[in-house]
Amino acid sequence: MKALTPMSHYQRLTRHACHTPLKSFSTTTPSTNPLTSPNPTQNPTASISENHSTLNTIFRALIKTHHMTSRHKIMAIAKAAKKHSCSVMLKTGKAPGVMMAEGDDEAQVKQWVQGVKRLKYKNYRLLRLEAVEGARLPVERGSVQEFEWMKDLSASLAVSGVLPWWTEHMGFTPKKASKPRVNGEMK
Repeated sequence: MKALTPMSHYQRLTRHACHTPLKSFSTTTPSTNPLTSPNPTQNPTASISENHSTLNTIFRALIKTHHMTSRHKIMAIAKAAKKHSCSVMLKTGKAPGVMMAEGDDEAQVKQWVQGVKRLKYKNYRLLRLEAVEGARLPVERGSVQEFEWMKDLSASLAVSGVLPWWTEHMGFTPKKASKPRVNGEMK
């Protein structure tokens, strides 16, 4: 008979963050699919998420924390990203810690966010969770890309076209040009 050993704190965190049962419900059947049905109004059970997916909409979450240095927590985030088919970009290391996730299914992204919340990061703040259209993160579904510096993360977001959305929801504003000074006095 095998002896039971108590779970460590890390095992409890990753168990809850990464091993929660996945519940997937689909209210659309092939006969009432709004894409193939001649009259889309015949499907009164379609959820908002399904209506968004017909418009090539994705769901994106933005989380800010104090810092992200624990490799155990970062591995748990990566496992959750794979489990929930989310593309994730992380700014790790010194403050601030930034996480962006996106996926095709609203429920999957919300489950990923709940998994991250269970990791109890210091100053955890969910800044945005919404449906968006347009530019996507340059990361495959189920994968994670880490950055050590904020400038590297923003450069990658600029290339993919997500930078304006990110700067708006992070609360960054363009610096205003100040008036030139001559000998310490304003002109």
